[in-house]
Amino acid sequence: MFGVPKYSNKLTEVAASYNIKTTFKHPLVKVEGNEATFQNADTKELVVRKFDFLHVVPPMGPHDYIAQSGLADAAGYLDLNKNTLRHNKYRNVWGIVRKQPTITELPGSYAGYASCPLFVGKLRLMLAEFKYDGVIDETFYRDQEKPRYEFYFLKRFIFPLAYWLLVPRGLWLGRKGIRWT
Repeated sequence: MFGVPKYSNKLTEVAASYNIKTTFKHPLVKVEGNEATFQNADTKELVVRKFDFLHVVPPMGPHDYIAQSGLADAAGYLDLNKNTLRHNKYRNVWGIVRKQPTITELPGSYAGYASCPLFVGKLRLMLAEFKYDGVIDETFYRDQEKPRYEFYFLKRFIFPLAYWLLVPRGLWLGRKGIRWT
């Protein structure tokens, strides 16, 4: 259900507690009324399911303008060194991520940090934080897979301010705080 086992295990429990049935590796083919048709990715068998609520995540991949630019790797993404975000062939090309202000000078290093707020119930949220290879990198608690109101509050009120007012200016440094100069 999620790429990091610690959070995936808890999300599976949460889904079961709500009696949510999950199905993976079945891309959506069509929707008609309250019936959705999926195709099993392994067997190619079509599966029709009735639903009251349908949540479908679209297929994800690189943008065509990157994949066809000559800057991409075999998968179609920018061909970057994952720790420096510098292009592997063209030394004057860089990828950009939110954490870039901390690696603007070499030898800086990006560890692949990601933060995923996961809503799991009314006013409750899990805050999944991890680095490359699914290595846990939590800021607040050792058990951030536990749904908490505090994480909902952060996502609802604090993170939007940081993302829209501080991140674009390079002032938000995540757990290191705010750059005031």
